[in-house]
Amino acid sequence: MNFSQILMYVPGIIMFLVGTNQTKQFILQNRKNACADGTVKSCSHVQKKDSKERDLYNYYNVSVTYTDPKNNHIYTKNVKSPAPYQSGQSVRLYLVSNDDRISIISQENEYPMNPFFILIAGILLIFLALAENQGKEPIAMLCLAGILVSGGLSLILEFISLKNKQLEMLDSEIIDIYTRQVSKESKIIKGAKFTYYPIVSYLIDDVENYRLCNVNSSIESTFKIGEHMPLYYSHKSGTVTEKHARLGLMLLGIILLGLGIAAALSIITVL
Repeated sequence: MNFSQILMYVPGIIMFLVGTNQTKQFILQNRKNACADGTVKSCSHVQKKDSKERDLYNYYNVSVTYTDPKNNHIYTKNVKSPAPYQSGQSVRLYLVSNDDRISIISQENEYPMNPFFILIAGILLIFLALAENQGKEPIAMLCLAGILVSGGLSLILEFISLKNKQLEMLDSEIIDIYTRQVSKESKIIKGAKFTYYPIVSYLIDDVENYRLCNVNSSIESTFKIGEHMPLYYSHKSGTVTEKHARLGLMLLGIILLGLGIAAALSIITVL
C-alpha cells in the first residue's frame, strides 16, 4: 500500500472520529435526568494578563440555580464560561454523570449535520477507500451511494425538525468577540492561529439574554462589535438557534437522496 492509498482513508477516519464524539455528546445529553433548566443569579468577568498583555486566563464565573431532576433538590453552583450571561437568563445545563460538576449547553444540537449521519458517512468513506484500494469498483460505488443517501436524509430530516419548531427571526447585536487559540507559533507553524466567535445580546419577552454563537471565523475582522446578526426563536420549545429551515437545503437533500438511490439501484442490477 503506497502513500496515496493511505491518504484515501484520512477523510473517513476524520469524519468517523467527529461523528463518534458528537454522537457520544448527543447520547449523554439526552439520557434521563442528564440535563436541567437553570437560572443565572450572577456573572462576573475573571481576567489576568502577563507582562506582554497576553491572557493568562479569561473567563466568566457564572452562578446558576437549578433543580436536580434526580432528587428535586435546588442547588446553586458556579460554572466557568467563555461567554457572559445576564442575571435572570434561563440556561440549559448538562449534569455530568457521577460528578458534582455542571456545564452550560450554549448551543443546542447546533451540528452542521446530524451526528449519527456523520458517523455513518465516516464508516462508509473508510469502506469506500478500502474497496478502491482493492479494486472492487461496484462495492466502492455502493459506498458512495450510501454516503449520498445519508447526506440527503440528514438534510431532509434537519429541515423537517427546524420547520416543526415554528421559528421566528430574532434580532441580536454583537457585544463582544470570544477568541480561542487554535495553535501556537512554532518552527513549523508561522504565527499563532485563532478562531473568533461573536457574543451577541438579544431580547426575549423584554428580558436581555447573551449567547456565544456557534458560527465562527479564522479572520479577526469578520465580526464587528455593534453589528447585528439574525437568530431564530421557537415559542414552541423556548429555544434559540442560529439555523432556520432553508428550502434550498431541503431541495439539495432531495437531490442527494435521489442520486444515491438511483446509483444504488443501477449498481445492484449490474451485480
